Formats: sequence, structure tokens, C-alpha cells
Amino acid sequence: MGQKKRRLERLKKDHPFCCFCGGTRETETIEHAPPKAFFKDKARLRGLEFPACKRCNNGSSQLDQVASWVAYGMGLIRRDDPQDGYWEKLSRGVKNNTPDALECIQTERAERIWWWNGYKVEAEAMSVPMGVEIFQKYLNPWAAKLGYALWYNHTSTILPPEGRVWVRWITNDAIIKDGLPEVVSRMPEITYALMNGKKESADQFHYRAHHDKDNATFIFFVGAHSSSGIAIAASEKHAARIGEGAEASTVFNTSERFGIQSIERH
Repeated sequence: MGQKKRRLERLKKDHPFCCFCGGTRETETIEHAPPKAFFKDKARLRGLEFPACKRCNNGSSQLDQVASWVAYGMGLIRRDDPQDGYWEKLSRGVKNNTPDALECIQTERAERIWWWNGYKVEAEAMSVPMGVEIFQKYLNPWAAKLGYALWYNHTSTILPPEGRVWVRWITNDAIIKDGLPEVVSRMPEITYALMNGKKESADQFHYRAHHDKDNATFIFFVGAHSSSGIAIAASEKHAARIGEGAEASTVFNTSERFGIQSIERH
């Protein structure tokens, strides 16, 4: 038995049910959240591996590709060389597999902006609007799946079908113009990231977590490629929300029959 199969068998033994569709379907695969595609050249460190049925794992490959493309693309604003080979590879994949996502990038409405790059220097960049459809069809469903995974990671329980996950993707443009939601500043300063010895993923992926015990809610704020952010609220009782903003937000639930699906859009 190979190492990969042994890892799966251990996961099945310790976590016998899929954590993404209510806990009734048996574990069949290992789901990485976030996926390998989210990281430069797919160089993902170990950690945040979750029990999933084949439907919940294999059914999100297009979401993974588009979300990785958007997050990595927004992170280019902080890189010295914007002509990034991995970015170009992601772009080709999106063009071939989900061309409608490309149509949501409104390059004809792009505008020049100046932003504070963290080194006491103003930098010039292009702000390119994205249509709400890319949030509703790709980015928010992807973020919701991450929310179910992080809930499982912090509670060791599967969020049930009556639970709700609210997500809001915050672009780098929104952060530059409006800052982060106020609730983020009140969250514990402990930052979680993938780690392997001295290597860690914080420059590409990290998150903070807060447990609101009174409302049976976990609030997560995910930092993506030191550029954009994702606000997530997962609750057993109701659909909590984190602030207001121009980006489309969505509420999700899950079921054995359909898996994660949107039930309310804003």
C-alpha cells in the first residue's frame, strides 16, 4: 500500500464521513482546502486536509481554478515581476475551462489608482472591476467550501444541513479604498497558516478565527496572497454576517443530495 493510500485509510478511520454535505455520506477522498492550485506552482505545504465524498471533492475543480486565478492575480500587485509563469498557466486554464469567468473581468472599465504598498512608497496600479456573476458562480461557492472545512478544523464537528455559511470576498481594490471590516480588527491576533518546518504559507494563505459562543458562530478572515481577503461566518443556528460592502455576499447551506449550495444572495 502506497503512502497516499495509507493516508486516505487513516483519514477514513479517524473521519468516516464527508464534512461538506452534512455528515451522511462516507469519506472517499482527501480534500485540500485551500487546494494545491491556490499556491504558486502548486507547491502546497501539508495541513488542512479534510474528509470528503467524491462528489464534494471532484465537483469543485472549476471553482478551485477560478478562485486561485483571481486570488493569485490580485496578488500580482505585490510582486516585482507581474509576468508570472504560474499566473499565465492559470489564465490559460480559465480561458479553456470557464471562459464565462473571463467575461466577468471588465477591462474596459479599468482605471489607474495609487496605493500604499507598505514600504512608505505610493505605487501605481490598475483597478479592474469584476462582474457580480463571478462572485455568485465561482468565488463565493469556493469560499463557502473553505468555510465548511475551517468549521470542521476548529470544532471537530460537521456543520449540519440546518447550519449556514455566509461569505464575502473582499478585493484588493476594496481594501485599498475602504479598509477591512471593523470586526477583523477585533479578532484574536493569532494567525493560522500551513507550516512545514521553517516553511510557511502566510504570504499566500493565512487566516484568523473567532468563536462567538453565544451565537454558535465561527468567524474567519482569510488573507489571500497578501492582497485580498475573504470574510466567512459559519453558524449552526442562523446566517451571521460581517459588515457591509459592495462585493456580492452569499449564504449557503448543504445537504446529502446536493452538497453545498447558495440559498441567499446580496
